[in-house]
Amino acid sequence: MKRNLSRTDTPDHMTETQQNGERLPKTVKGGRNKRKKRGSVLRLFVLVFLLVVIITGAVSAAISYQSAMKSVTSSSSDIAYSVSVILSELYSTPQSSGGLLQGSSFRQDERIRQIGELLHYLCKDMELEYLYVFDLDEEGSNYLYYFIAAADDAADAKVQQERGFGTIVHVDPIPDSVREAYHGSTDVKMEHLDNQYGETYSWTYPLKDDADTVQYLVGVEFDAGDIRQDVWRGTWQTSVPILAVLLVVMLIMMLIIRRKVLNPLQKVSVRMNHFIDDNEHNEPLTLKVNNEVGEIADAFNKMRTDINSYLSEINTLTTERVQQQTQMDIARRIQGGIVPEKTDQSTDRYQVCAVEQPCKEVGGDFYDCFLRGEDELCLVVGDVSGKGVTAALFMVMTKTAIREKLMSGLSPAEVLNTVNDEICQANPEGLFATVFVAVLYLKTGRLSFANAGHTPPVFLREKVGMGTVDAGIAIGLFEEAGIQEDGTLLSPGEGLLLYTDGVTEAVDPQNHFFGEQRLLQALEGVSDASQATQAVQTAVGRFYNGRETFDDLTILSVFCRETAVTRTLRPSLEELPVIKECLMALTEDSGLLKRTMLVCDEVFTNIVSYAEATAVSFTCEWEEDGITLLFSDNGKPFDPLQEPDTDKDFDDWDTGGMGLLLVKQTASHLFYQRRSGENRLLLTVRPTKEG
Repeated sequence: MKRNLSRTDTPDHMTETQQNGERLPKTVKGGRNKRKKRGSVLRLFVLVFLLVVIITGAVSAAISYQSAMKSVTSSSSDIAYSVSVILSELYSTPQSSGGLLQGSSFRQDERIRQIGELLHYLCKDMELEYLYVFDLDEEGSNYLYYFIAAADDAADAKVQQERGFGTIVHVDPIPDSVREAYHGSTDVKMEHLDNQYGETYSWTYPLKDDADTVQYLVGVEFDAGDIRQDVWRGTWQTSVPILAVLLVVMLIMMLIIRRKVLNPLQKVSVRMNHFIDDNEHNEPLTLKVNNEVGEIADAFNKMRTDINSYLSEINTLTTERVQQQTQMDIARRIQGGIVPEKTDQSTDRYQVCAVEQPCKEVGGDFYDCFLRGEDELCLVVGDVSGKGVTAALFMVMTKTAIREKLMSGLSPAEVLNTVNDEICQANPEGLFATVFVAVLYLKTGRLSFANAGHTPPVFLREKVGMGTVDAGIAIGLFEEAGIQEDGTLLSPGEGLLLYTDGVTEAVDPQNHFFGEQRLLQALEGVSDASQATQAVQTAVGRFYNGRETFDDLTILSVFCRETAVTRTLRPSLEELPVIKECLMALTEDSGLLKRTMLVCDEVFTNIVSYAEATAVSFTCEWEEDGITLLFSDNGKPFDPLQEPDTDKDFDDWDTGGMGLLLVKQTASHLFYQRRSGENRLLLTVRPTKEG
């Protein structure tokens, strides 16, 4: 029936020994013999109490397990078996006699609805959480759901939508109970499940035909909370009398301890307080007790002789602590000069706002933002492993190296790969850092970035969302990391937010993580960099709710305010001269001009001929590596960068395919995105080596 679904310590006093037949003094000998007779009240109490706890705990666990779990498991298993019998009878009943699961027509919509209503009724009547009929692709580790229902109406609607008829779900590994049921075994075992539909206990039975062949599998799930509540109830009923016994035993033991331990200890406490008030004139403490309290009195007497030396050592340590704190203050001021606590830059073309908040005097987070030339804004956010001065020194080295490489003109990926190789060759402490580097080209809004194991960015557009970027690996771990570069476009009014894991991994008093979802919620409705940074910082501070911070926190936000002037064109080939005029104003390199005009001709012709657009916008700007072009149109969705169909006839290449292939061979840095109902294509044409 296989179906391929494709998816002990010595006391401080010394005892004299007898040498050369000399007798010991009476006082020493008597004292030693006296100590040998001392008993240990604390040891007696611990042994007795542990014995009682072990015995009562074992009895309680055995009774609880046998009485509660056996009862609950047996009851649940019986209900699950009854449900499978009902469904088996429905299957064995001929279709002409009302059998809902018999015949090929059960796939019809009306039949599916009837079966779904029946399963929903069974869930409610049998107090089930979920009930479903499914098939198994054992080789592909896939479930094929035919019917599914839940007792709760809202949950029923949800599972019907997400795992309705024909839904394939990949499951790895497949539970043993499902495999056994798939091979015809009815000796099912309980399985514990915890997924997006809640925590349940599950049984799986095979649904067989008259020939004893497994046709489908029936899954029955019970709410885990209800089962645990029954178990706790049984455990509590068993444990109450046992706890009462323990309480009586403890009261008896406490009476003994009070007489043998607490009263003598009170005398020790009074003498100790007197010693604190006047430690130079008090007398040795003597107690007539034969237990550990007597040894405490001996230890106290020894402490009197050592206290003055301890006070001297404390004074020395205090002086050293003050010196260390002074050094830490200096390190913090140095770090504040390298990584400011807050940065706020605003021009008519962009706005940047960043904050850095170390959890100790000095931290390992860092950020940087600066202009490379007039039109390239460099952004860096990083997080160094460890805390304190060592991490701060490594941070300074890493940040300086990255800034130097960026200023030399390297791309984000080249910067991270180069810095990684340099650090790996000189990193005796084995430190590492996660870093995110981005360059925003202000003329066109093109954003190039690379990630070295850092947290993913958040794009602040019409809809706030997490960026899907290559994770990469942290710098300082391995040479030749192979960090990849990626890019996107930012329109005026759109922004980017970078942050360290001190944001998403912030922990509240209930040990919950702040997480990415709360981060996105905090950024809803922000419209500038300062507002975005403040919103995240405030949300994280409220989330801590007075709890001490465990990690540094760094946030950097940038918003694109204005890009180059864009020309609006009619979707007509008569506008090609306008494009040519714009290009001629950028360069006198005839070769570059011809190649750029060829690219513009093919792209614009393709838009006019096939996009069915009513408006086209065009931007061209000179950047360091060539001429950058940006075409936008409101036509139908079309990605010109997708791989062409190489199997089509030569005559069919007339419909724009040949021209787009030529564009791909001529231009570089091609990037396409569909956003806000527009196709946006960004290209760069570089000068040839001969030119």
